[in-house]
Amino acid sequence: MGKKRKSSSNKDDAKKLKQAMENRRTALEIISTWSDDCGPSVLFNLDGERVVFNAGEGWQRICVEQRIRISKIDLMCFTCLSPEFAGGLPGYCLTAADAGLERLALIGPFGLRSLSTASHYFMRRDSLHIQVEELSHSTWTAAGPQDRYLRLRAAALDAHNVAYIGETPPILGRFDVTKAQALGIPPGPLYGQLKSGISISLPDGRTITPDQVVEPTRPGASFAIIPCPNLDLLPRLAALFNTDSKESLDCLIHLAPAHVAESIQYKEWYRALGSHSVTHFLTHQHHISPFRTAIHDTKRLQALAPDLYAQIKDPTIRTKIQMHKNEVYAEPYLQFKLLPLDDKGIDRARLLDRQTIHVPTKIISDVQQISKTSPIPTDRDTELGDTEAQLLFLGTGSAIPSKHRNVSAIFLQCTSKAAMLLDAGEGTLGQLSKVFGSDGGLDKLAAVWISHPHADHHLGLPRILTQRAARFPHLDPIVLMAPTPVLSWLREYAQILGHETKLSSAYTPVDCTMICHKEVPHPCAQTLQKVLSLERCWNIRVDHCAHAYGLILHSVHGWSLCYSGDCRPTPELARQAKQVTVLIHEATFEDDKYLDAVAKKHSTLSEAISIGSDMNALRTVLTHFSQRYPDLPLLKPGQGDSLILASDFMTLSLPNLLWAPNLLPVLQALHGHHAGDADEGPLF
Repeated sequence: MGKKRKSSSNKDDAKKLKQAMENRRTALEIISTWSDDCGPSVLFNLDGERVVFNAGEGWQRICVEQRIRISKIDLMCFTCLSPEFAGGLPGYCLTAADAGLERLALIGPFGLRSLSTASHYFMRRDSLHIQVEELSHSTWTAAGPQDRYLRLRAAALDAHNVAYIGETPPILGRFDVTKAQALGIPPGPLYGQLKSGISISLPDGRTITPDQVVEPTRPGASFAIIPCPNLDLLPRLAALFNTDSKESLDCLIHLAPAHVAESIQYKEWYRALGSHSVTHFLTHQHHISPFRTAIHDTKRLQALAPDLYAQIKDPTIRTKIQMHKNEVYAEPYLQFKLLPLDDKGIDRARLLDRQTIHVPTKIISDVQQISKTSPIPTDRDTELGDTEAQLLFLGTGSAIPSKHRNVSAIFLQCTSKAAMLLDAGEGTLGQLSKVFGSDGGLDKLAAVWISHPHADHHLGLPRILTQRAARFPHLDPIVLMAPTPVLSWLREYAQILGHETKLSSAYTPVDCTMICHKEVPHPCAQTLQKVLSLERCWNIRVDHCAHAYGLILHSVHGWSLCYSGDCRPTPELARQAKQVTVLIHEATFEDDKYLDAVAKKHSTLSEAISIGSDMNALRTVLTHFSQRYPDLPLLKPGQGDSLILASDFMTLSLPNLLWAPNLLPVLQALHGHHAGDADEGPLF
């Protein structure tokens, strides 16, 4: 039985090799480049066989935006394990397992196995078998499965960075039918033997060899993925990519950041490689955000109501240095066709122009008629007097990535100089950068609170913490209030990344179990009061998953806030947050999905509104909408009197909370209902 399986496998491999040698369409596609949102990622595609090089934060969401089908991606190669290159791995494993993928192969630097297993603190998908290959060889070594079209070689530059060379099999020479006919070879099986490299004998005694009718076999396509985070690695690259080598490459994709890629030393090195037929892709040039749909949504809303939606900053495009003819600035959607050889070269067909922002004139007129006042109880008018405090919603969608909404994160500015985050899902730093510029407002960030250990609420933490420590080393560590599993995962990730990233020293951990009673002093009470002007801060258990909490805050300036995190309606939360100024409550499902809400321990719209009523909240803001509702969920008549439906980049100052509910009818007219417009998820 074993021999039979082996024979069948060999036949399949031979068939696969033959197909690959017939000049099949093969291309590299740039998924992302260096930007405030993400690091560079590249997709190799050969008739459905897909391999990804790097999957940083926001990677799935970019694939949704670009309509890249990721269902067949069962091999992922990483050049580095930092969030910019590997931050999207846990989220992809979750989505892939839930979509039925059974096997996933991972290749990368030492520590990749630990990274893939560290997610057990918040993720368990036994149906997905993950095979990990860690690379430590300093010379080129075969890597990954050897039964694929793409043959990989890899070499470790140091303990944290790996370079790759990818090659397709040789291309079988074309069979010349005219020559075969001239030699008197009858069509049929003899043609097949000659194509396969087998000599034949004709009835007249002549022997025909393959070289008489088949053109010479040509080398396949080849490319390299080259990381170089600092110039200290340049001697290693020079040794691996010897300028005297006879080996030819079709293209090199450079992942070096700007300060390396634009240095004289780096340019001299790569320009000496090969001939001018080698195409160099440089990924360090900052481009507009890859999340085009969300940016368009927000700019349209900002044009409609500038008081309630943040002004999105376009990133500064770096001044383009003088380039040689075979050098290209990579950007999302750009492709390099490797095969057929006659079609080899750059393909810009998928590149898109910037979108035009259009808001109907009638909608603008309706907004101008909106009253910016609203009656509130006279005994509560002082709660909205603080002009410095405001809420910025960075992610208002649930679980699965969407091109319209990012996953959970709220930036709560407590004073003009200090803020805290309520949850920090994947891509939170990129969202902050769109509002505050390249520094992402991290100099204001003093604390972070994480509601529960589900991936869509905390995977943005490593990048936020490491970048804040790197950019503002003089600031005190962030006060990080989080459930036990999240703190355990961060500790393991810090060990994987090493001391250079300063992740382990970037925060002061406070386990959520330590702040479960408002009467018990907060471990960092002095920092919260002195920096954030918070008089009290505590959380309570809510009904969602193990280690799930809701948060209650009281400011010294008289306002209060309650954030539900993810949960079913929780009476104790309503009891402890009585008379709260602002309730932010999840509303994952519309009312007709009540059974789904119960099964998944989320809330419906009506349930969230009811909790706000039970609290006597001055204003209720709903968020965490299922991605099946890309614009607005459907409310029942009369439900929106004191209600606000959050969307990404909505900015609510306390005074604006007074009239923000009045905008709801206009938003409903702008968006319409969502029927038939839901996202397709990560395109499995």
